[in-house]
Amino acid sequence: MVFYWIKQAFDTPVCEEDIFPNDDIESFIKLNATHHHTESTSLEVTCRIEQPGHFGNVMLVAETKPILTSFDSEVSLTDQFYVIKQISNDESDFDITKIFEKLRNLEHPNLIRHYWITKYPNHINICLQYISGNTLEAELQHRMLFDPIMVLQMMMDVLDAVDFLHSHGIIYLYWSLGNILLDSLNKRLILSNLTLSVTDDGNYDEGYTKQSLPPNLVPPELLTGVSLTQNSDCWGAACVMVHLLTGHQIWYNHRHDTRESLWDKVKSGCCPFSSEEGKIKQATLLAFLKACFRINLSERISFTDLMRRIRAAAAKGNFDLLSDNPRNS
Repeated sequence: MVFYWIKQAFDTPVCEEDIFPNDDIESFIKLNATHHHTESTSLEVTCRIEQPGHFGNVMLVAETKPILTSFDSEVSLTDQFYVIKQISNDESDFDITKIFEKLRNLEHPNLIRHYWITKYPNHINICLQYISGNTLEAELQHRMLFDPIMVLQMMMDVLDAVDFLHSHGIIYLYWSLGNILLDSLNKRLILSNLTLSVTDDGNYDEGYTKQSLPPNLVPPELLTGVSLTQNSDCWGAACVMVHLLTGHQIWYNHRHDTRESLWDKVKSGCCPFSSEEGKIKQATLLAFLKACFRINLSERISFTDLMRRIRAAAAKGNFDLLSDNPRNS
């Protein structure tokens, strides 16, 4: 409650003009009908979570006039905080707002909440739920490696969120541990950052998507002109699993290669984690990951099958259930 008293008495917001311009708002798109925000100007920048970059930056913001509640009610200390993701809107031919409008008034327990979008002439502000927890990337740095069964169990939270996106015509693509948050309060993982996701109707900017994703996360179909599908997310899911299981991202031995050189390796069909194979002791898990990294989409495991196998193996603690052998299905 002290926070609210201070805000009432000393309401002096630090509104950075590059974040919240006073004019030139083209449109305000509310994505959550039950949320109380009706405009984007009642926020102040508390700190930058990430430094400004070529593809956007992220700020923690606070409400300048938070809703006051009674002393008897339970107040979360993070209720007045939000995250603003700011991205350029003049570098891609794909309208990113289509992604978020597909999720209007929809929620999933493992997907970050999106409250609204404000469009300016040169950029877009996306207001997101603030989760006060580590990313999986930060957690991995503390642990070095995760137990394989734990990895399968954690993947179910993430896969459930991506399956939800698929059901609404969205391919996720941005499979980075930094985009997976640990919600310690509710004991679950939260998937975030849909700014490089695409719709599954083929209407996306292939060049922009390819150049914007981290080079080691680009699925081969983006390099060969084959249309992305929901099964493209199997490649990304395997990227996350390898990172959690080995402590290194795929193509670790080629991390200093040029983008073009790395992509030549991708198109060649080489195993993207050959230098880390020795850290994965379960033969069926190793074979499963390799099935996710098939170059041709027609030969790659489907996302539906991937979910089915991981769910079965995680529930039973049995890696044999990752096999495509019908006896283990």
